[in-house]
Amino acid sequence: MKFAYGKEIPTSLEDLVDPKRSALIVIDVQNDYAREDGKLLFPEMVNNLRKVVDEARRVGVLVIYIQDTLLPDRFSDSPAWVRHYMLGEKKNDPETISADAIQGSFGHQIVDEIKPLPHELVVKKYRSSAFVGTSLDLLLRSNGIRNFIATGLVTYGCVESTCRDASNEYFVVVLQDCVEAKRKDLHEANLKIMEYRYDLVTSRQVIDIWKKYPSTRQPIAVPTK
Repeated sequence: MKFAYGKEIPTSLEDLVDPKRSALIVIDVQNDYAREDGKLLFPEMVNNLRKVVDEARRVGVLVIYIQDTLLPDRFSDSPAWVRHYMLGEKKNDPETISADAIQGSFGHQIVDEIKPLPHELVVKKYRSSAFVGTSLDLLLRSNGIRNFIATGLVTYGCVESTCRDASNEYFVVVLQDCVEAKRKDLHEANLKIMEYRYDLVTSRQVIDIWKKYPSTRQPIAVPTK
């Protein structure tokens, strides 16, 4: 930890993932983005993420799930946002763009492999960045969070947009083996950009640090006869 300009600046990974000051952000790991024909598109990434989520829960790291959301009849989409989809899908007719993560659908749901516990926070978003039009910043500040540990889908889309907004106020750590995308060329290119802007590390590095901390889980009471 360094002190400069009257401010506290973490300089080690241990400081940047301190359980008391960190939130694990799981971005858009939903059926429409993580499955195809019923099978996981990124099984290794989801398995890595499952391990991180489990360890985060054990040591009391705040876990926040981000849920990309499309309202029926695209009520949540501005004309500019429709155009965004047209460009990404190379379509001239806005009536033909895909409709993923429609609220209440199976595709909207977070995958079972890492689904939230009943008490965990789920923030619905309607744009790429999880900070636009949501309560995410309020939730982070309300819980004394300083470190923003980013995971999820899609690397060059919602993950990148969310990290860029987060970095204005939070220390961003990206778990490089817990982010993924179908377009591998854009995924790899974005990892290079992220390495320049944020702390890019592996899930194993973070888990190894968290394993040094005691569990904050309450023991399960065993009923007596």
